[in-house]
Amino acid sequence: MGYSIAFVANAEKPNAVSVRDEAMRIARGKGFTCFSIDPLSAHRDARLQEASFLAAFGGDGTILKAVPFAAEYDIPILGVNLGRVGFLSEIQPDAFSAVLELFLSGGLASESRMMLACSVNGVHVCDCLNDVLLYKQSFSGVAHIGMCVNGEDAGTVFCDGMIVSTPTGSTGYSISVGGPIIAPGLDACILVPVCPHSLLVRPIVASADARIDLTMKSDGALYADGIKVMDVNRDDSVLVTKSHKAARFLRVGAHNLYNLIKEKLS
Repeated sequence: MGYSIAFVANAEKPNAVSVRDEAMRIARGKGFTCFSIDPLSAHRDARLQEASFLAAFGGDGTILKAVPFAAEYDIPILGVNLGRVGFLSEIQPDAFSAVLELFLSGGLASESRMMLACSVNGVHVCDCLNDVLLYKQSFSGVAHIGMCVNGEDAGTVFCDGMIVSTPTGSTGYSISVGGPIIAPGLDACILVPVCPHSLLVRPIVASADARIDLTMKSDGALYADGIKVMDVNRDDSVLVTKSHKAARFLRVGAHNLYNLIKEKLS
């Protein structure tokens, strides 16, 4: 049985398409079937059903855009870093050929990461890997958000927004606004207020299986992994839970999260 690789590249990054095309040439030379996909229509691309893995060429943003449809088809992702940070990436482009040999010999591991499911007023709207963000409507405005964790009132807060993050997302937007770093292997949800108008409102770490209910008491917007999903109106209810889907990544070796933070964020 032959192997098939789906390729996606961030066309806005210099040389990303040419680097992807060279990687496809290398993969075909090793006997792989290769095809390029458009993230905007990937969920309708039947070829993904047969893909052995997805190679994403870009930065973390490229990988985050690929996660929903890769998770839909349960395809592991190989992140090839062309960006600045690259927390989710596994290799640099010059290592691609060697990693293909490791794949063929069974030398790559697969790592699973929890995802979040988000619904608004009882209607499912998205699944994401890093975080869900409920944010204020305008730059000069403020969001008024009610919080409930597993049916227990956790208070209301005036703030710029509220982040619900996975452990993977704890090193994303969450860490930049004072959220905790969640160690690898832990399943948890983190609620982190963005610029709260009170010194008493602190981040909350809840179980991965928790029901996080957020009620907008003002107009705002909902984002998932940095992409706007929809506008949210006063009294809309946003529910965030652990998704039944998971993101899978191909790994060459063990990762030291703390070294990554020092290397990437210093």
